[in-house]
Formats: sequence, structure tokens, C-alpha cells
Amino acid sequence: MDAGIAANRNLSDDELAYWLALNQTPGIGALIFQRLLRYFNDISKIFSADSAELRQIGLRANSLRSLQKPDWRAVERQLEWAKKPGNTLLTAASAGYPCLLLELADPPPVLFIHGQAGILQQAQIAIVGSRKPSPGGLHNATHFANTLCYAGLTITSGLAYGIDAAAHHGALAVNSSTVAVLGSGLNCIYPKRHNKLAAQIAENGALVSELTPDTPPLAHHFPRRNRIISGLSLATLVIEAGEKSGSLITARLALEQGRDVMAVPGTIQNPLAAGCNRLIQDGALLVTHSDDVINNLNGFMATSQAPPK
Repeated sequence: MDAGIAANRNLSDDELAYWLALNQTPGIGALIFQRLLRYFNDISKIFSADSAELRQIGLRANSLRSLQKPDWRAVERQLEWAKKPGNTLLTAASAGYPCLLLELADPPPVLFIHGQAGILQQAQIAIVGSRKPSPGGLHNATHFANTLCYAGLTITSGLAYGIDAAAHHGALAVNSSTVAVLGSGLNCIYPKRHNKLAAQIAENGALVSELTPDTPPLAHHFPRRNRIISGLSLATLVIEAGEKSGSLITARLALEQGRDVMAVPGTIQNPLAAGCNRLIQDGALLVTHSDDVINNLNGFMATSQAPPK
């Protein structure tokens, strides 16, 4: 975490509004957000700063225009969203913000959460993989999720078709918590066919996004979504991934974040195993049983009970 963000404190309503206004400013991502906080120290001063000074920090014309005339109505809608039952809004300076995310170079400045926000502080493992897996891949994702939940881990994934959905269902099947990180706002569940699954996850865990609630799912959102999946987790387990699978992006991000990467191997004749086999060649832990995961994470998690064989 950058020194520009002082965590674990309570924000006033006015300060929270400034965080939301800055978060929705075009051209200001997590890194520039931190740079501005470090430079000005007081977030409100960013909105009254001289344009020339802001240009020197690296802001472009569209960001300057937005800072001069913030969309306070949009900010108010976000604050109203946070007041609805089950909704939580956390900034990177808030008490309750996930500790592991604060270790990232670019932690999301704001998290929108629907469900049990406290779940994000629990020990998590990311399970990701192909959107069009084999029946064996679906079985593996469900089984690993089942057994790792019994070991005290929360399953985190991305609500996508295939391995993601199987991992979520595997956790829900044993009445355990699971976290889904979205590449859209929480009012725009994607894919739409997973609306029911999303509702079940919110009851037993949490839906999470760094995007404002009404943001539609756009392609460039998902790689950034993946850094949150890996960033929340002690390790990332890849189950079936082709050579160009998006889950390999999550694995690469996990490595960049200093987290463990694990992969289930597959036959060389199966193109869905090519990505996992490559990860193992490059140093990922080969996993054939949940014990492999648990033993590797020993010391980072508390085992509540032995997983069923």
C-alpha cells in the first residue's frame, strides 16, 4: 500500500463524498489516486487545486474538467446505495477494508460490497479456470471448493460461467461462504443468467466490485477485476485453462502480488489443460488433492476441521 493512504480510520460523510467523487473521475485510476492523496494529504484540496499544479502531477484535460465540476448527483446515488440493506461501501482508508488488498501496489480506492462485508477479512483462496470446462474440470472445481471450505478457507472467484460458477456452487453446497468479484457494478450482475447464483452468494458471502453500482460490464474491466480476485486471496488455484485463458491473467497477477499459484495438471491431449501445464512448468505448485493446497498454506490459515477424503 502506498503511504498516501492512511488506513483503519472512520471517514466523515463529507470526506467519503470526496473519495467517491475522485474515484469516479475519468483518467484517475488507483495509482494516480494514491499519488494525489500523497501530494495533497487532504482529499478535499484536490478539488480546489490549481489546474497547472494538477497537470504537473499527471492529470489530463478530461480529469481536470471533471474535478472542476464533480458529478455530485452520482456521488449521492452511491451514498444512497450504501444505505440499502446488505450494502457496504469501503474506502482504502476505512476500517474493515481487506488487509491483503492493502498490500497491493494499486489497491482499489473504493469497494462496493453486497452481502457480508466481514467475509473479506477471512482467509480466502481464488479458484479460477475455463469458461467452457470439461465435465472433469467442473467436478474438480466443485470438489476442491467443497473440501477447502471444510479446511476453513473462503472460496473467491469471478461469477463467470464454467469453473468460477462451479467453485461458487461448491462452497454453497456445504453452506460455506464464498466471494464473487465482478467486472461490472453490483446493480448490473454479469452474466445475467447468474442473477440467482449472485443472490445466493450474497446470503452466504459477498459480491464485490470496485466499479460504481450502475457500471455495465465492459471488456477492459475484467483484467482489473482479476487483480482483486488474486489480491483478496492467499493463493490462486487454476483448474483447466487453455493457453489464452483469462484465468492465466489472474495467475500472473497473483505472482506479481507475491501470492502462491497452484494448478491442477491435465493430459497433454486436452487443450484445456495446456495453460495449467504451462503454469506448472513455470513453477506453479502441482495440485492433485486439497491436502496439497492446505499443506502449502499451513501457517497462513487456521484449519477448522480436516477436509473429507
